[in-house]
Parts: sequence; structure tokens; C-alpha cells
Amino acid sequence: LDTLHHHDITTYLELGPDTTLTTLTHNHLTGDNVTAVAACRAGRDEATTLVTALGALHTAGVEVDWRAFFAAHDPRVVDLPTYAFQRERYWVNADTGGGGDARAMGQDGLDHPLLGAVVPSPVGGGVVLTGRISRELQPWLVDHAVLGQVLVPGAAFVEMALQAAARAGCESLDELALEAPLVLPETGSVRLRVEVGAEEQGRRPVAVHSRLEDGEAGDWVRHATGFAVVESVVWEGLGVWPPVGAEVVDVGGVYGVF
Repeated sequence: LDTLHHHDITTYLELGPDTTLTTLTHNHLTGDNVTAVAACRAGRDEATTLVTALGALHTAGVEVDWRAFFAAHDPRVVDLPTYAFQRERYWVNADTGGGGDARAMGQDGLDHPLLGAVVPSPVGGGVVLTGRISRELQPWLVDHAVLGQVLVPGAAFVEMALQAAARAGCESLDELALEAPLVLPETGSVRLRVEVGAEEQGRRPVAVHSRLEDGEAGDWVRHATGFAVVESVVWEGLGVWPPVGAEVVDVGGVYGVF
């Protein structure tokens, strides 16, 4: 091995019943740019071991006669696809940019993709849920674009309101009116506040506000308001469908109008 190594030999193929010489080669020439593979391994499938060895030699720069290898299978050369091979990642990042331990800041942590902390109110049993959103923290929001602007979908406001309502002991939303769209900026984050107030006649007021991360105090925008109910009314369903006196209305062109 020393003599071969002195003559710049860096690739070794062991033709034997096992990997004894391959292991010794690795141990003796450790730290050097050496490839040592075995054509056979005791207790392993011979064909698989041989093909694995050929692949290792090929990646090490050894010229393998693949035409001869595939000759029995009548191979033929085909053109590559005409599009470029490009790697693209489709998985959403797990990091939602939570800003540390919420309890260390006097808050309760919240495992939610948009909201990260809960601040219970000592008066009236209300709560305030806080969070941060941006194109970077929640890249899936970029798919919801209208006229070139990325908008937080209405379903997200409902989800956040439901989360806050549940924290205040409510079972469901009675109503939620959207007042202003939430447009995500090209860069930077947006702060979120979801508030649930004190109970009155079995309902609690709910409001969703936002402010740019670098916005001045008082720049909060109210996006949604409504009410959450402490106890939901069980709906028994309609006894007759369609209801008596109902008329069919053609709604085929309604979406295009708006």
C-alpha cells in the first residue's frame, strides 16, 4: 500500500470473498483521498454488492464500461427532457419566528401558526392574543394575492377570533364583520392583536387589530369585529328542504361582478 500510494494510486478494488483488505486499506491510508471498495461481502447479495462497488468507483472518477454492463438488457440512448432540472423546495419552514419564551415576559405561550402568546385580563375574564406575521414567517400567505397585493384571507381572521374566543371560555362566534383588509408589506413584519372583552348577556366582543412592526404608537388598524358566545345554540336543522316558498336564483355571474 505504501508503494502504491507513493505512485499516487488512490482507488482500490478488492477482488475477494470479503472486505478484509478494503478495511485495512482504509485504516492504513486514513486521512488521504482514498477510495477502497470490495466486490464481494460475506453474507450479502453478490449482484447488489458488485453494482454498489461499480457505482462507488464511478463516483471516484474510474471509467466504467456501462454499455457492457447493460448489454444484456438491450439499452438505448434517449434524449434528456427539454426543460432544465431545477431544485425547488415546497416545504413550509417550521420556524414561525416566535421571539423567545412568552412566560419570561409575563405571558402564556400559544402554539399557533399566526399567534404566539396570550395575555389574560384580570378583570372580566377577557384575553389578548398577540402574534407577528410576514411573508418570510408565513410564506404560504404569499399564495393569497389579489391584484398583486398579498392579503391575509378572511378565514384567517375567523381562525384567530375563534382561538381568542376559546381562551376566554366561549364556544363559538356569533358574528364577525371584516372592516379593512390586511395587506402584508414586501419586507418587515406586522404585529397582531386579537382581543376578547368582558361578557355581557352571554356574549363577548371580539376585535382583530394590526400594526406595522416599525409603526408609531396609535397606528393600529382594526380589521374585524364581532361577538363570541359563551354557549352555542344547537341547530336542529331544517325539516323541509328547500324551505317552503323558496325561489331558485341564478348566481352564475355574481362572482364576476364583484
